[in-house]
Amino acid sequence: SARPEDIQTAEAQVVSTQGAYQIALGAYQNNLIVAPIDGVVTLVDITAGENAVQNKTAIGLASSGSFQIDTYVTGNDINRIIIGTPASVSFGEYKNLNIPAHVVAVDSGATVQGSRATYKVTFELSGSDTRIHAGLSGNIIVYGDSKQNVLSIPRSGLLTQNGVHTVMMKHDNTLISRVVTIGLIGSKDVEIISGLVSGDKIAIIDDTLIN
Repeated sequence: SARPEDIQTAEAQVVSTQGAYQIALGAYQNNLIVAPIDGVVTLVDITAGENAVQNKTAIGLASSGSFQIDTYVTGNDINRIIIGTPASVSFGEYKNLNIPAHVVAVDSGATVQGSRATYKVTFELSGSDTRIHAGLSGNIIVYGDSKQNVLSIPRSGLLTQNGVHTVMMKHDNTLISRVVTIGLIGSKDVEIISGLVSGDKIAIIDDTLIN
């Protein structure tokens, strides 16, 4: 039978061999470039023996999964955006590249930027393209309800206080307040359901009268 000292020597040799293996494995893995995600290589801007430069992309990888893009929406518009709201994302660097998207998250808490409160909204791209990569900026169009042949005014002509919507009407040489009922609100215009008729003149912020 083996002597205790022989067993201890053999066990020490096993531990030493395991340590040497781990060192060799680490050295081998340091020579590998492993993709952190599944995807397609879109850029290789480095050659063998060249040192990587800080803040410069050496290898680009486009995810084969779904990309997400964040934006911030003002308090006036956040109530009209819900989970699932459809949108389209375009990219200034690539003409004619428009990817369908939808809202997957809406922050409940506001982020204060200067004197304005905004809410972060996350969109998930429904399509993919090898030109899309992390860090790319996009323009988002959010689709909502739409109507044709309605009476509308510029949003700058609408005043709201305590939930009551009013406009300033021209009457002789003065301006009077009139309560209105609004419908759909767009990025520039707001639908007027009642309180105005076509041809009425209202004042906008710079006091310019419009028809």
